[in-house]
Amino acid sequence: MRSDRIEIEKESKKSELQKFFEKTTIRSFDSSSLLSIKTSLEGGNTAAEQYLKINLWDPIEVIGEGGFSTVYKVRNMRLESNEKFYAAKVMRLTETNRLWVKNCLKNEMYISKLLKHPNIVMTYKLFKTSLYGVIIMQYCPNGNIKSDMQQRCGPYDPLEAIQFFHNLIDGLLHIHQMNIAHRDLKLENFFLDETRKPLIGDFGFAIIGSGKILPTENKLLRYTRCGSEGYMAPEILEITQQNKGSKSYDAKKADIYSMGVCFYEMINFVLPINQTNTQVVVVDDNDDHNRASIISLNSKLSDLELNKAQHSDSGVREQLQNLIKSMLNIKPNKRPNALAIKMQTSILSQLSANTIMD
Repeated sequence: MRSDRIEIEKESKKSELQKFFEKTTIRSFDSSSLLSIKTSLEGGNTAAEQYLKINLWDPIEVIGEGGFSTVYKVRNMRLESNEKFYAAKVMRLTETNRLWVKNCLKNEMYISKLLKHPNIVMTYKLFKTSLYGVIIMQYCPNGNIKSDMQQRCGPYDPLEAIQFFHNLIDGLLHIHQMNIAHRDLKLENFFLDETRKPLIGDFGFAIIGSGKILPTENKLLRYTRCGSEGYMAPEILEITQQNKGSKSYDAKKADIYSMGVCFYEMINFVLPINQTNTQVVVVDDNDDHNRASIISLNSKLSDLELNKAQHSDSGVREQLQNLIKSMLNIKPNKRPNALAIKMQTSILSQLSANTIMD
């Protein structure tokens, strides 16, 4: 019965995505065409830049690069005024990345277009051919939070971190209410617009459930390991080749853990725990080695230091510690949801501002 329901949901999702691509791409997106994707243009980025120009987007400079994609700062050549800039994510489609196209690209394009929120990078246009997939997005001139912290060579003061985080959790609340999980939340994926407002971006690993808008408590179960080192929840690190497909986790709760790591890093300028050895954080209550790592993590959280020059109020520090601890709870069902975190950060923001004024 359960397998029948999963198959029905898969068919429903496939139909929904198919309709989406028929409406938004230059050429209708036929999943069978993935089997015959060829790259006939040579020259790497030069070919991608020419493709943008053909579609009336003038590439100015490269602002980011990934395994299968390049992000350009572009102008819209259709507009008389060239003062507004956009970001164009150009994804090269080849035989070698066919599986990624099938599993990730379609979801990224669909989800990016679906989400509209003040704290999420805005998507303006999508188009795709057999050679390229392109997402035209909001341009964020101040880079991302990770690079911003690196430039200042240190963490944010607690008030700024709380205000940033409050905006980001508001964006995540919207994502989860749309029954979507991001699955790669990290400081590099939090962008700063022209006013330094933080925005969640890069939905390359995101997934969407079969329903429409659902309560934040609704689970979004997954069976695959996904995310970035240092930010993945312990339950994701439990996924191995041996148990893959039989062990599930709630992707929304995993997002909350990742956000806890981000909040900790924004204040401390360091990750709360090293995940280079994934065995260290595998959750097993009967494993002495794991219990030691949990004690180590809790110890680090207990020693969380705030900028005392800005924050002499120990009550604010304690509430901040408790919030981060709750998000990093090794038991997913003990972590708060995005709505509860938003309410707590709102209170923390007020308390923090009042402390500085006093």
